[in-house]
Amino acid sequence: MGNNVTEVHESGILLDRVPQLVEDLLEAKRADHGLSLTEVVAMAAIIEQLVLDETLVFMQTAYYFNDVDTSAMVDRKALLDILDSYVLLFESGSKANLHDVQKHRLLKKRVTNHESWNEIQAHIWDTVGNAEYAWKNVRNPFIPNFYSLDDAWHMAEHVVNGYGAVQDNECRRMMEALVQLDPNGNGRVPLSTFYSQPPTADYQFKEAPHYLQMIGALDDASGTPQVRIANYVQGPSNCLAHSTYFSICCLAQCDGLMKELEGKIQAPTAPPALLLTLTSNLSSPSVMPRAASPVTWKRSCMQSPNGMVVKCHYMGVCLHNGCTLPSR
Repeated sequence: MGNNVTEVHESGILLDRVPQLVEDLLEAKRADHGLSLTEVVAMAAIIEQLVLDETLVFMQTAYYFNDVDTSAMVDRKALLDILDSYVLLFESGSKANLHDVQKHRLLKKRVTNHESWNEIQAHIWDTVGNAEYAWKNVRNPFIPNFYSLDDAWHMAEHVVNGYGAVQDNECRRMMEALVQLDPNGNGRVPLSTFYSQPPTADYQFKEAPHYLQMIGALDDASGTPQVRIANYVQGPSNCLAHSTYFSICCLAQCDGLMKELEGKIQAPTAPPALLLTLTSNLSSPSVMPRAASPVTWKRSCMQSPNGMVVKCHYMGVCLHNGCTLPSR
């Protein structure tokens, strides 16, 4: 969906911004020495502080773009405007415009009618409402509420924490559009169809074949190149926000399904018949491909050697449109 991506990024940290301790810990991991619990805690604490430092810069810039001094107390309307600006800066991450007020205001105006932005704004309003409710016993109910920079930053943290789930609605819409292009209901779209969407289509897919190959989204085993829907959607070109230190990407629907399965099985393996029953009753709306019948699934599971869970896992869960498939 996004611009062509030439390399698959990890959740990278810019090396010139990372303390020597983190670099040493990362080197130990790369050398297969592993990390102790203390080292993991130290790395998490340092990265958390770096992320907080970056978000404070975004918040200060959001105040500046709305002509508000950071020492000022602001009313609810001004707070909402500041949080809107903050989220737009957060979405741009390391490429955020931190100086051009006019450019920012034009962007703010341009996104007003976008469905995804309306969802984000609703999330911001809910966050502010929840904070006001939490503070109702410590604030005077007979005077208007005013908010400090610390209040705004506190709310921004909650906005960001829920951002991924809100923006995943856009991922789901894109997945639904791709499912409509899947002729066989097996979670794959012919590459030629993937690239040939009309100008009026909601999504235009332009990622190069070598990128699709790198992320495990290109399947050419049948001789006709196809795009694996789930692998593509969860690829880095569809990440919705890029911080200097992390990216927010489409949620992996299979994580919830596997957690649900593991909670019911509570064992490393399970008989194929049990897996068939459980997968047919999972809470996901897209557990089974449109063209797959229960008979086909049962036959595939029963043919797996020794009734091992792994093969049935791929047949019974990961062929649904929300779960990635291994590239090999």
